[in-house]
Amino acid sequence: MGSGFYFEKNLIATNYHVIEGSNKIVIKNLGTQAKSENVRVKSYSEELDVAILEVATMNSTSLQLNTVSPEIGDNILAIGNPKGLEGTISTGIVSGIRELSETYNLIQITSPISPGSSGGPVLDSNAKVIGISTFTLHDSQNLNFAIPSNAVLNLKSKSMKWEPQISNVSRQAKTTESVVLSFFEKVSSEFNESIALKNNSSQTIKNIKGLILYYDDRGNPLSYQFITLEDILPPGMSKLKTIRSFDQEQKFCYKYGKDDYRVRDYEFTVQFRLLDYDVVENNFMDNLLGN
Repeated sequence: MGSGFYFEKNLIATNYHVIEGSNKIVIKNLGTQAKSENVRVKSYSEELDVAILEVATMNSTSLQLNTVSPEIGDNILAIGNPKGLEGTISTGIVSGIRELSETYNLIQITSPISPGSSGGPVLDSNAKVIGISTFTLHDSQNLNFAIPSNAVLNLKSKSMKWEPQISNVSRQAKTTESVVLSFFEKVSSEFNESIALKNNSSQTIKNIKGLILYYDDRGNPLSYQFITLEDILPPGMSKLKTIRSFDQEQKFCYKYGKDDYRVRDYEFTVQFRLLDYDVVENNFMDNLLGN
């Protein structure tokens, strides 16, 4: 079960993962008990997690798309059916814009979304759709994301499966274990941290995007930050990167850190979550290595 919205009188936008693997799709409009089974998948993209459904019966109203990228801090409204609670509305703001490619940006929002919300519209203050609710990071506070509306327009003219040309690299065979945070510690008593991202896959990768989550010794979330690493990483290689510490008041020490950190007040632990990366094509590496 998921959500969706009419952007034309006979076209509905939703997430691909909502309809993935289905052999039957049933549409129920909010505010009615009528259901329609005369639905077909017009086009979809696994890469963008967007699907366009075509219905035989025209709907009297549809939402207007706004393909202009929103600004951080803009007020938004998310509508969906979380846990089957139809027509749930949640307010929030745009809390971040995360680059996916030259064409698409992932919209980070504070409006809560839950299973069942996927595919619902995210509206701006003018009631225009800026994105589609897509996923949330579990065990995190208000880390929710939407795919931008321009993905819907690009899919509208396509038939069945379509994958956009994201870049000059291949985006296949990716897993969340392909990149790990292999080294993490404070830099002396400075306000920065040193991390190293290691390529655990068998492919050469670049443009790594990840999320670092900080927790206290009871497992309560303290802070988070997004990180990117554009460098090319061959299989098994690591790259060191310096980032700004969340602990600017110098109160925390690593839970399993060195003795000289025990004078600090609180212990904390770290989790790393891989969001995305690009797989570099073989011919690209050949040229890089001069072969």
